[in-house]
Amino acid sequence: MDFGMDRAWIEINLDIIRENYRKTAKKLEGKTKIMAVLKANAYGLGARPIGRILEEEGCSLFSLVLLEEAMGLREYGLKTPILLLGPINPIHTETCIDNDISISFINYEQAKAVSEAACKCGKKIKGHIKLDTGLSRLGIVVNNRTEEAFSEITDIIKLEGIDVTGIYTHLTDGEISGGEALDLFEISLFDQMVEKLKAAGYNLDTHCLATAPAMKYDCSRYSYVRIGALLTGLNLEETKAFDISQSIELKCTVAQVKELEKGTSVSYGPLFHTLRKTTAAVINIGYADGVRRTIANRASLIVNGQFAPVIGKTCCDHTIVDVTEIPGVKAGDIVTIFGKDGSAFQPVDRFCSIYPASVAEITSELSHRLPKFFFSGGKIVEEEHTGCMKKSER
Repeated sequence: MDFGMDRAWIEINLDIIRENYRKTAKKLEGKTKIMAVLKANAYGLGARPIGRILEEEGCSLFSLVLLEEAMGLREYGLKTPILLLGPINPIHTETCIDNDISISFINYEQAKAVSEAACKCGKKIKGHIKLDTGLSRLGIVVNNRTEEAFSEITDIIKLEGIDVTGIYTHLTDGEISGGEALDLFEISLFDQMVEKLKAAGYNLDTHCLATAPAMKYDCSRYSYVRIGALLTGLNLEETKAFDISQSIELKCTVAQVKELEKGTSVSYGPLFHTLRKTTAAVINIGYADGVRRTIANRASLIVNGQFAPVIGKTCCDHTIVDVTEIPGVKAGDIVTIFGKDGSAFQPVDRFCSIYPASVAEITSELSHRLPKFFFSGGKIVEEEHTGCMKKSER
């Protein structure tokens, strides 16, 4: 695999991520610490090299979901404390303890099982208690059962072999009409429980807000704010106030250019017929690479610095674009799906409504078969091919 010559690839600019972190940290200075969310391989962009940059910048805590992800960072040499946002199988308790990996306690039964495992190995495991304030996902339900929840929380804190250092929730982050009222209600439930615990003598680290809600609500009273997509610059429109930049570019090459007569069908279905004599470019990216079929006849991609509309249904390995208005397109030319080519720029969040999806979904769905090239100082410093990381020899 060679950079710029592969059929399709991802470029990640680590210098941009470093600068995004610095800008975010400065914006939050004196208010709260950043918990960098690196789950799902940093939403598909490479948790290990991104984690290295953030560790160099002094990020105090990483959060992931899978123990395998956390161990991947440890095997890569990263030392920053890690919080798993999901429960573990108790058999992995000692592994977490030995590798400075905190876990989430989602109810008493799960915490008790972990407590017993920690006691068996004569060690103590750190963790945060997860509350369910309305998302109905993991955690101890709080609404309409304050006393029961409080009792369950304190019972967990009192378990042997467990060191509860924090408590958190995750907002529904309502996008429906009246969603802000829902968020504020959930925040109030969380705050009330934190105050109740403080009154009982329990002073725990707190985190309640992720990137999107942190743009809207005061995060200064919490120990951490969970920041993910903002650091990689995926949601530019939503985070204008932070003046961040997009770090990812998704590119491919042109496989073939052909002339199609008026009335010619294009791709499966067919969903498209040419309305004129058309120059079509077949490009080397498809749904097996993580580009959804919903872009058919709706999105435009950048070819030689100009936008070319996608025509017809995206195939497993290829997509077809109309390059009639772009002179000189030939096989081997580079096509930009996300990123910049000349003065043309395609942000990831432009695809949110086309897919539809969140920015984190869009990059998380990019296939492992796409090689990743990590840049710093204008040079490739690391490469990842089908999940295998290696130092660049360039």
